[in-house]
Amino acid sequence: MSQFISSGRIIDLVLLLVALEIAVLLLYRPGREKSSSTADVLAHLWAAAGLLSAAHLLIAHSWWVYVGLALSAALIAHILALRARWRSPPALRMVRQ
Repeated sequence: MSQFISSGRIIDLVLLLVALEIAVLLLYRPGREKSSSTADVLAHLWAAAGLLSAAHLLIAHSWWVYVGLALSAALIAHILALRARWRSPPALRMVRQ
């Protein structure tokens, strides 16, 4: 088990679960209008995937540029999620918390 965690394979498993969550979220609403909450959740999942990818790249001792790209992707997604949250009415912000 320690080899599984220290090799970074656990991060691969979590990334797979994030990808499945995105697929289920998109497939669950095929004919429905995409709401801002769906976009908000996708942005948060994108940010999580970027951070997990950066962690995996660090464990694998990858080139620092790749780590920076993964962190930049996470930052962009986080900014998009914040922007979506700020644009939502105050009543929705209270419900989401």
